[in-house]
Amino acid sequence: MGFSSWLFPSSICNHNSCMIHKNNTKYTGVGVTKMTTILVILIIAVAVWWWIWLNPYSFNFSETTLEIDQEAEHRVFAFGTLTNPLVRTIVIRAYVPTEPAELEGYRRYRLDLLPEDDAVTEGRIFYVNATQLRRLDRYERVGVRYERYLYYLADGKPAWVYRRISEINPPIDAADME
Repeated sequence: MGFSSWLFPSSICNHNSCMIHKNNTKYTGVGVTKMTTILVILIIAVAVWWWIWLNPYSFNFSETTLEIDQEAEHRVFAFGTLTNPLVRTIVIRAYVPTEPAELEGYRRYRLDLLPEDDAVTEGRIFYVNATQLRRLDRYERVGVRYERYLYYLADGKPAWVYRRISEINPPIDAADME
């Protein structure tokens, strides 16, 4: 049973509830109802997505959120989801090119970084303005799930790095993981 037969089942069609298209395709009121249902579900999904990700009223920044220099270009190091160009573009509402980068002295563990002397975390570096950095803070739920810290990367230049808040995901000793 194809999609068109699901939307427009011929067994339901009779002379009172059918319309005939110019190429003799039958359309039923049931198909229109299903299309309306799909449209309503889509509108609700978009509204929920907007409320969760874009709505400024559903998220309050933490008291500990660092001030953002409105005039500066901000350098951000991504090692997880934000390395994906599609996710990054949706979050900051603009495409920004990235370059490979390394953070020495840390290794990735799940959603966070753990200090480790000989470790190197590979990621991507990109530049954003103050508004885009605020959008990243919102995406990372700064003050709720993550905090934004300034670290020096392998190239010797500083970059913002998002780290899990320890109360949610306490630091783990490397010896405990073996």
